[in-house]
Amino acid sequence: MSKKDFYSFAKTVERLQEIRAGGLYGKIFGNPLMTSQTVSLPTATPDMSGDILIISVNGILAKGVSEEEAELLGMVNTDEIAEALKAAHLNPNIKCIYMWFNSPGGTTTGIEELGRLIKNINEEKKIYGWTETASASASYWLMSQCSKLGSTYSASTGSIGVYMLLLDLTEQLKTNGTKVNPIASGKYKLMGHEFKALTDEEQSILQKDVIKQHEKFKNTILATRPDVNPEAMEGLSYEGLDALDNGLVDIVCDSFDEFLMETLK
Repeated sequence: MSKKDFYSFAKTVERLQEIRAGGLYGKIFGNPLMTSQTVSLPTATPDMSGDILIISVNGILAKGVSEEEAELLGMVNTDEIAEALKAAHLNPNIKCIYMWFNSPGGTTTGIEELGRLIKNINEEKKIYGWTETASASASYWLMSQCSKLGSTYSASTGSIGVYMLLLDLTEQLKTNGTKVNPIASGKYKLMGHEFKALTDEEQSILQKDVIKQHEKFKNTILATRPDVNPEAMEGLSYEGLDALDNGLVDIVCDSFDEFLMETLK
């Protein structure tokens, strides 16, 4: 592959990431694949003699992610998480579910519905949320719907907020002598495109939408975790004991094994 071809490929991936993330640029980390496994419960817990299912959620959350996007962009398909949860719910051999989060968040589409699924299943079959790295933003939305939440001392949770980043390349295009001739129908059809500066009215529309999504985010969390500190729902993430103090998690310990023992008592 020539340098030119590689650059073209890199730009394509970058653009694909932008489209999937709604124009948001962020740090990608973790294994992009979602995996699940069943493990036997310890014999020391005779009241729960079945199995548990561990669902690992690693990467940026989005609905309808393809295998290529998962592998190249570190994304995880919320539809796959939903299917794993539904299967576990219907399986009489699985007594409870652990969701192991390693995610910086993701897009808003599909998160509300998946969060509601977690909440509904949790009413019949306990679901516990755990992270050793980070469960932020959309990931914490999902985690907050679990029965009990745990993290290590150095893991971070929260980042309860919503944002939108829109590029404005109008000055760059003008400097480069590039002219865009858009042909569209609909007053707001071109709102947010990088070749067109936002009007004050368009800025207001988008700001109202972001605020609306944030309020929904906060209300969803408070419906299941009413003791969360309201000041901790303004976009900051909190590590271990600080997360515990702000009501974002219930248990802080050194390892998943410890969290397992605490929740199976």
